[in-house]
Amino acid sequence: LMREYNPDATVTEIKNALMMSAGDLGSIGQDNDYGFGFINVRRAIDLLPQPLKPRIQVEDVNLANSETAVLEIGNTTELNLTISNMSVATNSLSGILRSSNQHVFILSNEANFGSAPTEALVDNITNPYLVKIDHTAVEGTEVEFTVDFYNPQFGYLNSADFRIVIGQPIIAGSATITTNRLSAEFTNFG
Repeated sequence: LMREYNPDATVTEIKNALMMSAGDLGSIGQDNDYGFGFINVRRAIDLLPQPLKPRIQVEDVNLANSETAVLEIGNTTELNLTISNMSVATNSLSGILRSSNQHVFILSNEANFGSAPTEALVDNITNPYLVKIDHTAVEGTEVEFTVDFYNPQFGYLNSADFRIVIGQPIIAGSATITTNRLSAEFTNFG
C-alpha cells in the first residue's frame, strides 16, 4: 500500500513510517512480543514524502452507444473510463488504450482526461475510446485492456489494466468494510 502511494519512497522512508505510526501494544515502546505495535497504514502513508508524480488508476468502465451496454461481437462501442489520481495533481492528462487480443480493434486509442486534481474522479466521456470486436470473437471471452497514462510535464506516468467480457454487461460493485481499526474498500473492477 505504501509503495502504491509513493513508488519513489525509499526502503528507509517506508520502514520509518511504519515504525513511527504503529500503535503501541504490550510493554511501552518496542518489545519482543509486539515489536513496535499495531500497524496504522493511514498514519504511515501520511508520514511518507509526497509522491513525485501523479499516480492514476481506473475506477469505473462504461460502455456507450450500445443499448445493452456490452461489447458486442461485430459492433463498435464507445469505451469511457472514470479514473482517479492518487497523488500529485496534473493537467493535460491523456491515456492510450491497447489490447493484445486478436479480436479487438481499437479504432480510437487516445483520450484526453484534462485536469486530474488529487483524489478527484475524471472521465473521458467527451472523447471516448472506440473499440470494435471482430465478428469471429467468441461470446464470453475475457478481453484485457491496458491504458498507459501520460502528461506533458512528467511524460509516462503509469499503466492500469482492466477486463471486459465479450457479450456480457459490465456490472460494477463496491463495498466498504469498516471496523474500529481498519476500513477497506473492495471492488470488482479496476
